[in-house]
Formats: sequence, structure tokens, C-alpha cells
Amino acid sequence: MLIELCIALIIISILLAGYLSYSRIQNIKEQIQKTNGNMAAIQMALHNFWKEHQRYPCPASTVPVNNGRPSLKEVDCSSTLFSSNGIESFDGYNKNSIIIGYVPVQTLGLPEKFSIDGWSTHFAYAVSLDLTKEQTIQSKPDYKKSAITLVDNNGDLVIDPSPLYLLISAGINRSNRFVAGEDCSPHKLERENCDSDGTFIRASYSEADDYFDDIIVHDRDILYLGDSQIRAALENLLSCQRKGAFYDPDDPQSDDNGCVGRAVPTGICNDGMTLKGVDSMGQIVCVPNMQPGLCRGGETLLGYDQNGALICSRLISQMLICAQQGLLYAGEAASGADNNGCKIPK
Repeated sequence: MLIELCIALIIISILLAGYLSYSRIQNIKEQIQKTNGNMAAIQMALHNFWKEHQRYPCPASTVPVNNGRPSLKEVDCSSTLFSSNGIESFDGYNKNSIIIGYVPVQTLGLPEKFSIDGWSTHFAYAVSLDLTKEQTIQSKPDYKKSAITLVDNNGDLVIDPSPLYLLISAGINRSNRFVAGEDCSPHKLERENCDSDGTFIRASYSEADDYFDDIIVHDRDILYLGDSQIRAALENLLSCQRKGAFYDPDDPQSDDNGCVGRAVPTGICNDGMTLKGVDSMGQIVCVPNMQPGLCRGGETLLGYDQNGALICSRLISQMLICAQQGLLYAGEAASGADNNGCKIPK
């Protein structure tokens, strides 16, 4: 009887181990699926941001501010005080600066849930500082300004020209430079993604001595083409952006494509300012009040300056005076011109 009981316990242990192994594999599969889906949505939003602004957004702060959560708006990249926002800055290729922080999903118009991977860790977002400034070449990204180097586990380049940005998931072990109280991974391969240089590594998943579970994508990766669920989600995301709405299928107010209309902007303009409209992020735009008044005799109102003040000019009246005398308007400073700027035509 004891032998039979032992055999039964062994069989149960084997079955339980098999079930737990299968369950673990399924969980990891779902976590990777969520990670890839969120990364693909971020990629699409970054692509559209570049098209609209001819630059990439700055990273978001990693410092908790709202109920222990970080603000997910881009920081001011014109400031050099990145450390106060928990953002790292270091030299990359050709001594060009790289900055790394969280993905600014609020600036990109994405719900907060897209800022984390399948293991509930915030994505790291690395971008060359030069590429966060408006580009003079507006038809395509300027790869010469990228300071990022991405290599494989053999040290060979993964992509050339250099990637314009990187999205990094810390993977199962959640080990990255921003997790409080947790050092960068001691593993040889993953450590390259935590140190302060411009080289990052993308390798195959491994639980061996050279442990590696980071998931990295760059600007020319297309994660969703082979995945029908992700592809469908991104098509809906694009549909929402065309409508000027947010993509949040979990919202009970969302439509068939998962779109939620932008919230009605609130707020009032300061004294001396007038509401002009609403920008692409749903924020009110205020401009100075146009000051009342009339131009002096002989002057014509041309418009208003950036402070709302009248722009008056004698130009039109002077041109009319010249024309009535059969003269040409050449300007008051012209040689041979009278006080009204009139001059006999040659």
C-alpha cells in the first residue's frame, strides 16, 4: 500500500510539474504578446510624431510624482538638468549625446497602460539628443545625427545606419537602470544595456550563463506584420488618430474601433489673452488680446503683432499720394525721393 501511494505521489508530481511548466510557458507567451503589442503601438505613435514635428519626443521623467507614478509627458530637452528628472545622459557615437528615460506616452497621445511591458515594468526609451530638435531635413529622419549603436551577442552591428531610437523592455527579470533598489543586471550580456555608453545589445533569449531576456526594438523594426491581433489593434489605433481620438478599447465609452473622443479642453486664458483654439494634444491655445484703437491720420492698419498691438503704416497712403502725382513710390530713404518717398520715373 505504501509503495502504491509513493508511486501515485510520483505520478501526481510529474503531472503537476508538467502543468506548471505549461502554465509558465503560456504566461510568458501572453506577457511577450502584450509587450510586443505595446511596443508596436509606441512605434506607430513615434513615427506619426516625427511626421508632424520633424523630431522625436524627449523621454519622460522616471521620478514618481503622481500617487507614486511618474509623469509620462516629455521633459524639456533644452534643459541640461536631466538628472533631476531621473533621465540619464551620456556620450554615444561621435561624442553625440544620448538621453534615456521612460516613453512619453501622454505626449504621444497613448493611454498610460502602453507605457509598461508584460511584466508591468516601464519601457526605457533611448534617443539621440540631436534628434529631439526640429530637423532641417524634413522629408526623412537624419541618421547622421544618431549616436546609438546596436550590436548582437557577437558584437556585430544589428542595423546600419544607426537606429534613431530604442525601446527596451527589461523582460522577465525586470532588471533595468530605473527600477528602484535594483542594480543593473550582473549578467554579461544584459549589462551592456545598463551601462552609460552608446552601445546596446540585442541577443536571443537565454537562461544559460549569458542570461538575456531583454526585448529591444528600433525605428525600423516592424513587430506587428506577422501577428494578426497586433496588426488589428494598430489598424484601430490609426483609425482613432485619423478621427482625432484616443485608442483605449477598455474604456466603456469607446466605439467599435476602440476609439474614445478627446476630452473637452478645460481652462481659461490669463488676463490679456484670448482663446484661439485647441492644439493637437487637446490643450487650449491662448493668444494676446488685440488692442483696441485706430491708426493715426494717414496711416493704415496692417494687422497685429505677437503682443496684440496694432501695426500701423503710412505705406499705402504714401503710395496713393505718389500715384496721384504720376510718380512712383521708391521709399523715403531713396535717392531723389521727396518726403512721401515719391520719385519721378525714369
